[in-house]
Amino acid sequence: MSRLRLAPGAEQRMSAWRLRRLAAAAAAVAELSPAESAALPAALPALRRLGASLAQAAPDTAA
Repeated sequence: MSRLRLAPGAEQRMSAWRLRRLAAAAAAVAELSPAESAALPAALPALRRLGASLAQAAPDTAA
């Protein structure tokens, strides 16, 4: 088995990207109404399945 590690610069960029993504998601959730926010936990299983399905259908962009 092999392990790959990100170069320090790439690791920092990935960390910054994750923080931006988290901030964007938090801002979007903050804009929801209380009823919409309350509906999110029940919607998460379906959203996870949808995301998994989309990931499988997406063309390979790793190249």
